[in-house]
Amino acid sequence: MKELVDDINLNRKSKNNKISEATTNTATTGIRHSYVVTGVVANARLSPLLPKEWVDITPNRVDASDDVSTADSYKSQTTMIPSFLWENSPRRETKGYRDDVTVYSHLPNGINILDSKWVLGRLFADDYDTRTWDSSSKKVNRDPLLATCKTHFFCGLNGFNKFAESVKLLTTDNNNDHNDDDDDDEKKRRYELEKIISNLPDLAVGSSKSPSHLSAEQKLVVDRPPINMLNWWVVKDAGSNGAGGVWVVGRENAKAFGDCDSGTSPLFESHKYVAQEYVWPPVLYDGKKCHVRVYVTITCDGQAFIHRRAFLHVANNNFTIYNDDAGSDDGNTFKDSTHITNCCANSHDDDKFAGEILADFCETKYTTWKSDDDDDLKQQPIIPLADFFPSVQATVSAVVQKTFRKGFIEGGQKNNGFEYCGMDFMLSYKKKEDVVIDGNNSDESLQPVAYLLEINSPPSQDTASSLPHAENLHNEVLRDWMTYWIIPKIDHNYLPIAGGWQHCSVSSSDRSDRSSTSTGTEQVNNSHERKEDLILPSKASILNKIRWALYESKVQKNKMQQNGGNQDRNDEVTNINEHDNNNDDHKGTQLQSNVKHDDNGDDYVCNDNVNTSTTAIEISRFARSQFPFFSSSSCSTNGDVANHQNDNNNKSTFNDSKQQQQQIFFENAGGTQVPQSVIDCVQKSLIRRHREIIGNETKAAARETLRKILVGGNEKKTDASSVVLLGLNTTSLLVSLAQRYVQLLSSTDEVVLSTENHVANFEPWIEAATTAGATIKLWTPFRKKHQDEHSSSSSSSSSLPLLSKYETSSNINDLITPHTRVVALPHASNVLGSIRPISALSKMIKYHSNGYAHVVVDGVAVAAHAFVGLDENFGGNVDWYVVSIHKLFGPHLGVLMANQQSKSIEQFLEANDPSCPGTTTNEERLQILLESGTANNESCAGAKGLGMYFKLVSNWYEGKLGGKSAFTSGMIATDTMVSMREVRLVYSLFRKVETSLLKTLIRRLSRYPLVRILDGSSMEYLHCGSGSGSDRSALLRLPTVSFVHKIIPSRDIYTFCLEKGIICRHGFFLCTNYLSDDFNFSDNQDGVFRISLAHYNTSQEVETICDNFEKMPRWDN
Repeated sequence: MKELVDDINLNRKSKNNKISEATTNTATTGIRHSYVVTGVVANARLSPLLPKEWVDITPNRVDASDDVSTADSYKSQTTMIPSFLWENSPRRETKGYRDDVTVYSHLPNGINILDSKWVLGRLFADDYDTRTWDSSSKKVNRDPLLATCKTHFFCGLNGFNKFAESVKLLTTDNNNDHNDDDDDDEKKRRYELEKIISNLPDLAVGSSKSPSHLSAEQKLVVDRPPINMLNWWVVKDAGSNGAGGVWVVGRENAKAFGDCDSGTSPLFESHKYVAQEYVWPPVLYDGKKCHVRVYVTITCDGQAFIHRRAFLHVANNNFTIYNDDAGSDDGNTFKDSTHITNCCANSHDDDKFAGEILADFCETKYTTWKSDDDDDLKQQPIIPLADFFPSVQATVSAVVQKTFRKGFIEGGQKNNGFEYCGMDFMLSYKKKEDVVIDGNNSDESLQPVAYLLEINSPPSQDTASSLPHAENLHNEVLRDWMTYWIIPKIDHNYLPIAGGWQHCSVSSSDRSDRSSTSTGTEQVNNSHERKEDLILPSKASILNKIRWALYESKVQKNKMQQNGGNQDRNDEVTNINEHDNNNDDHKGTQLQSNVKHDDNGDDYVCNDNVNTSTTAIEISRFARSQFPFFSSSSCSTNGDVANHQNDNNNKSTFNDSKQQQQQIFFENAGGTQVPQSVIDCVQKSLIRRHREIIGNETKAAARETLRKILVGGNEKKTDASSVVLLGLNTTSLLVSLAQRYVQLLSSTDEVVLSTENHVANFEPWIEAATTAGATIKLWTPFRKKHQDEHSSSSSSSSSLPLLSKYETSSNINDLITPHTRVVALPHASNVLGSIRPISALSKMIKYHSNGYAHVVVDGVAVAAHAFVGLDENFGGNVDWYVVSIHKLFGPHLGVLMANQQSKSIEQFLEANDPSCPGTTTNEERLQILLESGTANNESCAGAKGLGMYFKLVSNWYEGKLGGKSAFTSGMIATDTMVSMREVRLVYSLFRKVETSLLKTLIRRLSRYPLVRILDGSSMEYLHCGSGSGSDRSALLRLPTVSFVHKIIPSRDIYTFCLEKGIICRHGFFLCTNYLSDDFNFSDNQDGVFRISLAHYNTSQEVETICDNFEKMPRWDN
């Protein structure tokens, strides 16, 4: 082991020099290699790891800037076939040259096989599930290192209930006829189980329960407790990835989980599921359940490699059968935060989320990782996992043997294909007794083992925490693969350098059990075989799919025979798909419920290794039940269509059937739909009026509700909270605010405005600064240097002054001085959707202006999707923040929040109201200055109803509705105010749904070569923050996507969608003319086409609009 570790460390030190040599020698040979890395995250991660002389010719990549001309020149001189192609999932636009690249990031049918929970369970549930095949002796031998989970397969609720009966989850103990003796026995069993749990091994540094010195008590926990004490199963949606679609089920909750009548079960009849027996005993980390993410590559020649570096992913809560908040209530035994260890299931809780924890399979002792800047705060422990590595090797070898031996992923030699996998293992122990090795009984000591839970192919190239140690590990793992496989395969002048990759012994004989043909694996053993004689990977993919379909059919037939010839489709659904030449490149083909078919016969997949999940579907489904718009009786009325036509001056006519169909609503950035709770509150306010009493109470309730939803901070200390001001809309509030600042501005002051602003946060400040004689500066974050030399006279918004009149810069640091008085920024553009790091920006502005600047932020686009938290998220550096409630599922109402702890607010009051009575509070003074006229009581009542909606969603998620799903009057007491905790929870649920939808939409739109998505993630402002966390927040975006089509006008796309019952919008959306110039759509008479999503939208709706796009004439030219 020591020699192995020393050799790896030596390789690690020399690999960077080798990459540099590769780059230099490539230049001297005169050969310039090119590559395509699709996907924003993948391109950002991989491009810096490739030789700098290689040319990135990825179509429509978002970071293309100075090297665009080089890439274009290269394209014009080549055949357009890159040397290296990486794509997380095969795309339609790469299909034409995928077979001809030198290196490709997938094996034929690799994703379909390796990324499927159903297939993985099948492979390890056959006759070889605990054995390895010895081809020389033609015998099956037991492998003591291989640990597999017992797995069941079923479809829908009926299938679950049959499974539950078969494993004794549904017994007489589940009925209500318990007596006191039963309760006492149950308490004893729970007590004994908790006692066993307290002795589980723990990997944390300094733990007294370290696996390196297991006590006698710890060795006893290896035995699985009796079934009446521990009968737990992990049920997984076979087609989901990420945090959702995973549940822990035991005797305590099995009946409710499979209840067909209540409507509370998360299972869908059309979905396929696998159930894995709960791994026992789980090795913990710091008292919490964990799993290890192992990085594995499988190559076209049937070899496998495991990287020494790995991550531990840890659950948020301690591993216990008792819930901290609810005592020993059985219903809380299976909380996700206790049992589910995925990062995406735990990252929402900043206080508990452990982030990625470093681990190393070549280390036997605890070590420490240090960042390059030797910052003690950035040191991270490295957990030694050398004892578990043999078991991981055995499992990876078994995966390769099973998949290659049966011919499911072979045939990728022509383009040197490989699969980059993230394999998730649960660490455990089992006894060596009764295991025969070479004819001798082994001792009874414990064997460290690793149970394979699932495979992600490929895993995300992003990190959950964005912390330096996590970024470093991702870079090292991928860089090592570049130097071992990709670079040497493309340029033969360089020898492979494995770095941290450990070879898994998988002999060629193990892969030749199945009769080989000219398309088989024996091709790899013939080094003299010409490349042109190898089978095309696309054809190999078809053959591999047929082999899998036949295998699945055989398994189903055997199952039917075991059941006496009766096969229940709810138990195991036959899944034999028809394959044609066009179905060779799409992930998830074996999962019919996740595959759509377009008019050309090509497949595309709803789930693309993103955080789409049944849980997200459930959230969306519940939300839709609260919005009358989504009911068939009230959706798509004549008035709805007419109003939408008037907004766009569209004269299309619709027949009655189309008017009555349920429409898809993707115009949420212009105004969201309204839940029933808001409607009821508005209606109630109209029934009885009393301005002095009811009106004032309603207004006060609205302020308090909006404080909970938007301000955050301390739940009880309202006197120190930001002030909530109400108005007709945000435009009127900003106009009023800017006019008041005329009293504060002087001729020596400077006003800095972002050209990314909505005109409501731009034009009023231009007017105020001009009136006061202050200097106007424009921050143009997307403007190229050559554009600064020209004015924007040709833009569509001629009412704005020319750019040449003002000092401009693409770097905001250059504009902020001690004379900067006002800075107006958007939290996010309603056109681009990219969320800006307001905390870092406002901190920098305050620092460089010596606290003189007042920061005004437009948060209209953000508030429906992310928790604003004015009092807790911006470090006290944002002075004013505006929101439109009609874009936050509420009525038409504008909100202006003032940070009354800020000195800027005091200065504003002194300039505008210097002689106010001493008894008047700042809140009252601000209301007098900025609120005009009588507040709209109906809108205030609706704001209160918005709080009720947030509370309702929170109660539903936490199981407090008693099985009710639809809104009913009186379900929530009107005097019960939504809490800030509930608001934060609900926003996390919103984000969960929207992240899934956004990734699906971006993935589909990125396939179309004629579509240009407007992306705002490459702006030059990242120097404003000192931490990587602040910088990376710029990459976050709202579920709002705008694009232009190179041939079809945006107006035509809008009309086409509206005829299909899909409500979107086109235009300029009141952006500044500078923004439209910078993104080159100012000359488009119809502007851009915008799709804006919300948490009540569904993945099926996203797929539907994209399907309809493909039916448009000239869409793909």
